[in-house]
Amino acid sequence: MLKLICESEDGAIRAAAKDVLKFGRNDFEGELCIRIRVVPDLGEDICVAAGGTSAVVEGKDAPSAVFGLYDLLRKCGYLFTFSGIVHPKNKICAFPELAYSHTPDMKERGIRMHLNFVQDQSCFTEKEFADFIRGMPRQKMNFLLFHMYNCQEFYPFSYRGVKHLDLAIGNLEKKPLSDTMIGRDKIKVKKYWYPRELEGIEDNEQLMLAVYARYRRMMELAKQLGLQVAVSFEPETLGETLGSHLQEWSEDTVAINKKYSLTNDWQESWCGKKLVDADIRNPVMYDIAAERCQAILDAYPMIDQLHLISKEGVSYKRDSEEEYIAELERIFEKFGLDRSLLDLNSLREIVPEESSERALNPQSTQYWTVMPGENHFATVCGVLRFVEYAYGILCSAPLAERMSREGVKPVITVYTPNPATIRRVTPIVAAMLPEGFSFHLLADYGAADIADNMGLWKPLFDKKLDVGVISWLEFDGCMMLQQGWMDAIRKNVAVAHGMGARTIYFNHWRVRGNEHNAEAAAEAAWDLAGSSNADYFSALYGAQAAEKAQLAYELLEKATVYSKQNNFNVGFTTDWVINICTDPPGYYWKYLLASADNYAAAARAFRDLQAVCEGAGRTSAHYLSDMCRISEEHLRAVLHLQDAKLPLVGYGCWPLDKKRKSLPPPYLLKRLKESAEKGLAKEYTYMKVLAKWVKTSDQQGQLAMHQQGLIEPFERLAAKIGEWYERESGCLTTDSFC
Repeated sequence: MLKLICESEDGAIRAAAKDVLKFGRNDFEGELCIRIRVVPDLGEDICVAAGGTSAVVEGKDAPSAVFGLYDLLRKCGYLFTFSGIVHPKNKICAFPELAYSHTPDMKERGIRMHLNFVQDQSCFTEKEFADFIRGMPRQKMNFLLFHMYNCQEFYPFSYRGVKHLDLAIGNLEKKPLSDTMIGRDKIKVKKYWYPRELEGIEDNEQLMLAVYARYRRMMELAKQLGLQVAVSFEPETLGETLGSHLQEWSEDTVAINKKYSLTNDWQESWCGKKLVDADIRNPVMYDIAAERCQAILDAYPMIDQLHLISKEGVSYKRDSEEEYIAELERIFEKFGLDRSLLDLNSLREIVPEESSERALNPQSTQYWTVMPGENHFATVCGVLRFVEYAYGILCSAPLAERMSREGVKPVITVYTPNPATIRRVTPIVAAMLPEGFSFHLLADYGAADIADNMGLWKPLFDKKLDVGVISWLEFDGCMMLQQGWMDAIRKNVAVAHGMGARTIYFNHWRVRGNEHNAEAAAEAAWDLAGSSNADYFSALYGAQAAEKAQLAYELLEKATVYSKQNNFNVGFTTDWVINICTDPPGYYWKYLLASADNYAAAARAFRDLQAVCEGAGRTSAHYLSDMCRISEEHLRAVLHLQDAKLPLVGYGCWPLDKKRKSLPPPYLLKRLKESAEKGLAKEYTYMKVLAKWVKTSDQQGQLAMHQQGLIEPFERLAAKIGEWYERESGCLTTDSFC
């Protein structure tokens, strides 16, 4: 049996000891003892000494001691994964001979929870949410950020008596789930996909209070386990209710942007609510944002950091170059910036058109914040205006005084996934902010591209800002596909560490299927030089299978990166694939087929790996083989979808309810019908295989999303084409067209 002696009353250490005794009760043989102590003047964060029947774990503080304990157990044969624990293959009769000290390569390392999709923690059961948080210290992660998208900010707030209640959870709009859907019995809700404990709440104020209480309990749990907790929100945009009162609250006219904006269109699609895009320079917008910050501090007094983050692809659209220049000059004058930083010729450079082979519709273009034919005035102005806005809010009294008094760190975060914009803004942002200020950046989609372009961040490090790196365990544009980013994530951590970053945290939605990506992130951030993917492969699959595992994950990463680069958003959530991503000109067939072939190769490699493994390794290889196989099915289904849909667009018959002048001829409708049916059959296969594995809420959410976002609109398309064919084929014979 195992005995743990805690030479500290700290709650995090006590919780970790209780955790280990619970999961390890059957894994130890004989009388083994681990002594855990806090040594404040320890030279490094942890010091571990072990051998025979005893081990000593020392940490410079309680969280470090906890991480040292789990690190020791990792070296004893445990594997702590994103979704659970893989136990040692043999009983532990003695500790390995160990004597080492270590300070993590990244001071802050953890997860950025989006809390806005049907696969993420916002739709977990509370037990699953709590289990996820309990798993973070085991992986030696110490940072958890609750990101609350617009209209998904769950905390009590009212401004001048108007309550903030434009709220939604997830992105399926409470549409009832069909009783006949494949896998319906695996989804443990009565009517529609929603957090199970909250399913019966219809009143938005009650919902807000229930979710707020839930998030508060989760934050309290994280703090008890020794994690740093942060909250972020987007202060630029308001829900419709608060936004409708701006004019009466302001002494001056509040400029409201009512022009179409791709960025705003995305925002409204994500949150499911109408948003008000108001001029952030108006004093009432500053005041509301500062009051929102105060409300968050009131609601969540346990947080360590408060982040103000820009909208994704922040942009400031004007009608003329003169307006942009005037705005830039105003900012430069206000901050006393060196005019040599303002390179107007660079901002005037036009983004060239893509080659015709890679043409995608605007909402599926990788760097859609700056479209071909545009220049960078709008995005550069947007970033600088947001930094000015956020810095003004965070430095305003009494907010700044309160945050200082309560020990809450202010952070400004910019989400601008466009390297050309990053290159132009980082020297200016570095000059705007004081040395040591915390500035975080989400600069691309996927760990590979962030790593490749991090050299553009150099001015931020030269200024000695406290730079935080936000990366990815998975890319939401490929959420219908299995993803592997292990090498890219390790490279991202290595580049960030080499540049001097001490904070890195990762976007994710699902837990299941991201175990390998989370492993790479957690271990690289903990010990970049001392960990490798091979350690994970050997621990999970066995040393004899490590070579096959290496090949399988390499093929998965090749498939992941290729699909993201060439078929952007081909796996995005809800109805994007049907109604947006496949709009003209759609995806080029060669790249869809190449992506499908890549996933087929990965599926075969994981199937070969499965054949030589046992236990947890065999299950993992089987799961990943199936997930790669249905990723291939989805990609081929999209090809058939385009074959059925794009001719309808040309005939003016898309959307399906559009008033049309004519339908395609019967011989073409027959072909379109066959294409739709072939694609739909592949998506049914996707559902059947996925349903076989569904247990947890993230998987249930994925199944529900695929049903309502893809299967049902695809069924409507196939049925409508079939209806048209039956009607039109009675009018003329095929021979009439020959």
